[in-house]
Amino acid sequence: MSEKPADVVIIFSPLIEGIPIAPAGIPSLLAYLNDKGFSTRVLDLDMAYKKTNTLFNTLGKIEKFLVSCKPGNAGTILTRTTVVAGKKKNPLGVAFRKFVKNWGRKALFYVRRAKNMIFKQPPLSLNDVLTKFESTHKYDEILESMLRPVIEASPSAVIGISAIYPDQLLCSLIIARLIKKNNPQAFVLLGGSQVTAYLDTLTSAARMTPYIDALMVFEGEVGLANLIKARREGQPVHDIENLYYKDGDHYTPSSKVGFKMKLAEYHIPDYSGFDLKDYAEPALALRTLRGCFWNKCAFCSYPTTGGAFSMTGESFVISCIKELQKKHGINRFEFIDPSLPAAYLNKIAGAIIKEGLKVEWFCRANCQEEFANPEFAAFLKRSGCLSMALGVESGNDRIIHLMRKQQKSAAAAVECIKTLHAAGINVDIYGMIGFPTETVDEMENTVDFIMMLKKKYNVGINWISIFNLVEGSPIIAEPENFGITKIYDQSVKAKQGYGYAYDCAEGATVEETQAIVKRANHFLRYPFLYDLHRMFHPRQPSPLVKEMASQEPRLPPKVKNRVRENQPSLN
Repeated sequence: MSEKPADVVIIFSPLIEGIPIAPAGIPSLLAYLNDKGFSTRVLDLDMAYKKTNTLFNTLGKIEKFLVSCKPGNAGTILTRTTVVAGKKKNPLGVAFRKFVKNWGRKALFYVRRAKNMIFKQPPLSLNDVLTKFESTHKYDEILESMLRPVIEASPSAVIGISAIYPDQLLCSLIIARLIKKNNPQAFVLLGGSQVTAYLDTLTSAARMTPYIDALMVFEGEVGLANLIKARREGQPVHDIENLYYKDGDHYTPSSKVGFKMKLAEYHIPDYSGFDLKDYAEPALALRTLRGCFWNKCAFCSYPTTGGAFSMTGESFVISCIKELQKKHGINRFEFIDPSLPAAYLNKIAGAIIKEGLKVEWFCRANCQEEFANPEFAAFLKRSGCLSMALGVESGNDRIIHLMRKQQKSAAAAVECIKTLHAAGINVDIYGMIGFPTETVDEMENTVDFIMMLKKKYNVGINWISIFNLVEGSPIIAEPENFGITKIYDQSVKAKQGYGYAYDCAEGATVEETQAIVKRANHFLRYPFLYDLHRMFHPRQPSPLVKEMASQEPRLPPKVKNRVRENQPSLN
């Protein structure tokens, strides 16, 4: 007996770069739709496509083994914990544990790098993506066989394709083309953060309209539920929340674009559509808020794509943790929000301790002055915080101010890192160079700054990125305030993904920036090269870097089970 067709099929498109845990957006969407009585189905084509490659499968087994050994400073937010001590937990003994701690992180880095290289493609501009998908058939044969259940499904079903990451967009368009080729009556919907970020270009992309019936922007739970209902009842879609519907050779917004779902309607994510054993990390992702509380960083498009800031509350977080622990037996959670406020983390940590939950958790945050409070850092550690990723970006105060970062200076970021490190919380950071008007000396100062953080406080950073001028960022709206004299169309000179090429009145050239970031990323992989480079190319370090070099780092505590104190006050 054939399976009854689902009301909606959600497709997670293949990625070029790998992710160690299952995505959170689709499980949240799935939970909402299931609660409303709709039948759903998920196709994780990212993992399914990659598993067709023998080398990927082999490297995946090695990766899982290394993760299970918990190598110290493994270079990712989820694996920077120390090796578990005790012969009972590791029958191979102390020598093997020491080997994994010292060398496992490097092995894990190279294994993950090799996995990504299997599918890595040169960065494409958005215009290149829209052009290339019409001609490329590289993925068709394998994807078409995987899509067979969807292609044969009832044409009344809505087929949603998720494009969360930039590298997914090309395959998302190819999938839409394959579905329409085999089932012209299917209703194909493209959604995800990439659609929201590049809405102006996509809504006028006539090359997409033969294959994609509508675009969904911002949060899609309510809109998708009403779209399914409208399709089932034969009703028009002009009033569907956050929908752009096909109108000739372009897409027209519905009357309810900009709709925001009440946070009270957020649901505990439903991961039943994903085989969690396929992912290397024994962890689950949780979304706890909407938007960004800081919402000022000049280079970021999240103020446009993320919506107005609001929080769910610690009771929702605790409910998610309890339910997912019970259902999947997983005790590690990553809060995937772009930046969590310290006051909110204080409430979450307090609730975890009060409930007596045995969890390990990770998050991202801006460099907030509360993190320089030793009492607060120790409190986060006691609640299970293993690692925190901080948006440090630059080691130069002028650039920090120009970026409109929350930290007042590079020294303020160092105080946060020092304190978290001393509390036993691993710190990962994000670094960026090539900001408009940034000089060669300022970029070199940032490289020195990051290498000193790595040396003194063992911070994790996989690479230093180059500034990318993207749609929806404050710089696009006011380029003259950042020294930008001309912004080019994406089809011209665009070399960094979907970002726009631009001319700047001052600062380093593109070639100088690319040379520095290439060299800096080699230093991150092989720190001894940095020491050799500075030996033969000496330069005067910034006062902050000189001060850091003279200081002894505060070491993490040795004792794990400390007496729990009262929750600290952040007033």
